[in-house]
Amino acid sequence: MNRLIHLLFPVALGLASGAAADLVASLDAGGNKWGYAAPHAATVQPWDGSPFTLEAELLRSAPGPSGLLPRESWFGLFIEDGSNGSRFSFGPFNPERDANPARVPLAAVCYEKRGHFQVKRSSEQWDTAAERLFLKAEYDGETLRFSASTDGQACREALRIVPAKPFMPNRIGLTLDGFHDRSAIRELRVKEFRVSGSGPARSDRFDGSRQAGWNSTEPKRARFLHPVELELEWRNPPSGNNVFDRGREAAFTLELRTTQCIGETVGLRFRCFDRDGRELWNSSERRTLTAEPLRLSGSVPAERLARNGVYRLRAEAALPGKPAQIREQQFAVIPVIPVTPDRYDRRSPYSGNYFADWNLAARLGIRQIRQTWRQPGEFETRQYAERARANGLLVNGPCLDAAFRPQTPQTLAAKADRIAAAFLKLEKKYPDFIYCQEIYNEPENWPPTAMETDLVPFAALVARVRQNLRAAGSKLRLMSPGTTHVNLSFLKTLALVGGPDVVDIVAVHGYRSPNRPEFGHEEDIAAIRDLFGDKPVYVNEDAYFALTAEKPEGPTSITQPFHTMIELDELTHAIYLQRKYLCQFMAGYALVNQFDSIRNHSLSEHEFHRRPGLVTLAALAATLPHPEFVRRRTASTDHLWILDWTTDGRPVTTLWSLNDFHEVTLTAPEPLRVLDAFGNETANGRKVALTVGGAPLFVLGGPVAVEKRAVTARHPAIVLPEEEPLGEKPFAMEVFGRAESLTKSVISVTLRNNSGAPFAGTATPHFMNDAPASWRFTPASQPIKLAPGETVTLEFTPGSGDPAEPFDPYRPVAGKGYNALWWTEGYRVAIELSTSVGNATLLHSRRPLCLRGIPFDDRISIDGDLADWNDIPEFPQVGGDRKRNTALARFWTGAADYRPTFKFAWNREGLLFAAEVLDDKHDADCKGLDAWRTDSIQLGLNADHERPDFTGYPVLTLADGSPAILQRATKERPAGPLPEVPLKVIRHQGSYDRPGRTVYECLIPWRLLKFDPESGKPFGFCVQFNESDGWWRKGWEGYFLQMGGHIIDPRRFGDLTPLKPDHRPMERHNPCK
Repeated sequence: MNRLIHLLFPVALGLASGAAADLVASLDAGGNKWGYAAPHAATVQPWDGSPFTLEAELLRSAPGPSGLLPRESWFGLFIEDGSNGSRFSFGPFNPERDANPARVPLAAVCYEKRGHFQVKRSSEQWDTAAERLFLKAEYDGETLRFSASTDGQACREALRIVPAKPFMPNRIGLTLDGFHDRSAIRELRVKEFRVSGSGPARSDRFDGSRQAGWNSTEPKRARFLHPVELELEWRNPPSGNNVFDRGREAAFTLELRTTQCIGETVGLRFRCFDRDGRELWNSSERRTLTAEPLRLSGSVPAERLARNGVYRLRAEAALPGKPAQIREQQFAVIPVIPVTPDRYDRRSPYSGNYFADWNLAARLGIRQIRQTWRQPGEFETRQYAERARANGLLVNGPCLDAAFRPQTPQTLAAKADRIAAAFLKLEKKYPDFIYCQEIYNEPENWPPTAMETDLVPFAALVARVRQNLRAAGSKLRLMSPGTTHVNLSFLKTLALVGGPDVVDIVAVHGYRSPNRPEFGHEEDIAAIRDLFGDKPVYVNEDAYFALTAEKPEGPTSITQPFHTMIELDELTHAIYLQRKYLCQFMAGYALVNQFDSIRNHSLSEHEFHRRPGLVTLAALAATLPHPEFVRRRTASTDHLWILDWTTDGRPVTTLWSLNDFHEVTLTAPEPLRVLDAFGNETANGRKVALTVGGAPLFVLGGPVAVEKRAVTARHPAIVLPEEEPLGEKPFAMEVFGRAESLTKSVISVTLRNNSGAPFAGTATPHFMNDAPASWRFTPASQPIKLAPGETVTLEFTPGSGDPAEPFDPYRPVAGKGYNALWWTEGYRVAIELSTSVGNATLLHSRRPLCLRGIPFDDRISIDGDLADWNDIPEFPQVGGDRKRNTALARFWTGAADYRPTFKFAWNREGLLFAAEVLDDKHDADCKGLDAWRTDSIQLGLNADHERPDFTGYPVLTLADGSPAILQRATKERPAGPLPEVPLKVIRHQGSYDRPGRTVYECLIPWRLLKFDPESGKPFGFCVQFNESDGWWRKGWEGYFLQMGGHIIDPRRFGDLTPLKPDHRPMERHNPCK
């Protein structure tokens, strides 16, 4: 490829000389880049997937301690499609060990479809003696063309790459990075970056005027220093990591940098606020700016930080006559939990997964670390042993070196011998902190053996390792690989292949964000114990997901509001974390492992934004270091949960509410202490009056007696956003939907003005999740006037102006206005509130919308023959492999393997449901309350869709050979058979000319649902199909599913509206206009 290509740059570029007109980039360390998920260092701007041309002029960097360009390091242009998992970095790439080469090839570091690291080298080379390098990338919608030059006039094409489709770049920019930890690149200078195209990114001359908005992807490893008038950055103080023990001052360090205002005086003000926005402390000073960054250190006095919690620290810096620059951080104050070097606690149920800061983990009360490794030597090279001993932390695996192919008895034996030998080596060398080890992680997601074998050889490998360990006389406890959620199919395979004693500890993963923590845990534990007896069961990976301030796609927008909508606000994240631990301990889990690696999973967004979850976890571990569940004081169907525990012989009672606020009076013969969810004392004495909401309270002492309890309108000290549905400031919104016919849907938007000032403007709805441009609302917007505290409800009708892109809730298309992922589904909208002077506020809906109606049909009979359903609209599978969960996602061979469809209708007796499941292997081995473990359907149905009762809605299980089952007790009746629900299940075995299929048909009486079908209101629904191929449930799919495999949170249900009897099915099908 020697074609000459004209550059847009003039030779001299007309830029001012000197460092003030350069972007200066430095890389402190590289990192393993084998997989797409590995973080890559870049400074980026958002893009919209459209064609572009990028150009950059770079100046040769000075050699650093690692040389000019260490082995397998690179720099240049950066292009990424984060949605589809493709990334390309083009520029000089050094494949050799010589870190100061005379020439290096120009290459593209490529990842496609979330695949592995690849380098596509060109024949063009960069002469490292050249002072300048011009790089160019062109994308025409099909092909990427990469070119380079050293003179800025013309360049040679180096590479052409046709990215795997779909490819819609959403980030572009500049990168420097390396594959190895010790890679470092010093002061690479960029003179100019140019972009042409219709997307949002902007060119930048790097002259201090900040023409473009840049975001750094890896600020810990790489710095991209732009020319600036004044820039403020927090730095870690020498005395802490922004998590402080209660009773200590909170130290901070602020760095000020300028390239334009050297010698000028800046005024500084520091202010500290509590979680409710009350100012607790402030300080002011003046400093003179210098050419070198100026670092200022200070501290918030301990007496101003009297309570555990999160605090905001704001720095304001102003140059004379100019607006102040503001930088904020959020730090945490936690209960004091001593770190115990060289002393280990095997009774503690608190473990941490992939914590970067092991000392912080120990200060939170965590007593074990789950850290991946492949070779035992990593315990020294990565300082695992040193860090474990320094902080008194046990290390529980996992070993990732478990893949073997081809699958023969010989390769299995060799791999088992290798793993067992590694475990024995660890046990011998580190007997103090190695007590158990895990083999591999989530085998359903990354199969270590051929998928066609359904992980049976892998189960045999685990059994062989166990055999080897016992033959060697080892006392090491073997943990099963942590499964994605609770994958019963692998666990049953493991128990049948190796026997119930094949492992000493059973491990599963417990994710269920954003759903509530209650319910489902006991069912999982019962199934596991039926396989493995009374062995300890660990949740060895778990987290709730929190909203992040910054997104990989760029700033929050209408089309990318909150990723997949499975994230929670930080306060709810913290409280759900605590309730999840309590529910899991109550169910019988012996240990819970908090995942802390991915930004939205973690207890910190970053080191200068510590989340409240750090505090609630530390408070829980400090209050219940060794929890033992004693009893329930209230039933699971009660809105108020009161649970008794002991910890090291001391009684503790916990209280929280699932619905409503409650006034509770407790008495005891000895004084009680009451702590809130953050570990702060809120009451004490022999008689305490408590206001209980969703945030747990901890009562220390006892035995306690409940003197009285009542529902109250009084608010507790901690109120979750879900407990004040229209309490968000300055404006709050709720969005619900309903169908008025089979061709018309309506969206109802309720707005409240919580700003404290009158509002006059317009409300304009927008579709989220990349809806077609032709979709529209009628009316397009509505004028509103709201006094402070006033509420208004507006209605909009969705439709489309293009027949080729209809708005049709009965045929949704994933990715076109309809979100269809494993754990989230439906339409969502944003409302733009704008004023006449141009101010705008965006509000995003959190509840999913289905917008479907179900027809009336009094001709259907429950007989297993679905011919009388022909006119009823179907619910097709939407989303492909992004809707199938756990092993069903990867271990699926096509529609004949498993494909469910279903329909709803109604008559005056009840709700009609029919489903047809194509399924090559039908397993109906489990019955009654255990039927969910094998092939079955589960329905969640909630009469009050807008304000659900979290213990009052039915979850039904439909299975072959069983009556319809009420899966979980409600306040009205216990779990068990529902004789009033007619159910017919017929299995049709497959043959050469037809696939196997199972037909389900039932009628659910309205009296069971407590719903009036002629009210015109929708009810909430969730449909989950459980799939088993004979080894118990391998996964599930359906509509409005919930993470974790159990129906537990009716707020995540979709809406279904029974249509009036005069709306017959034959009215279909003309999509909404």
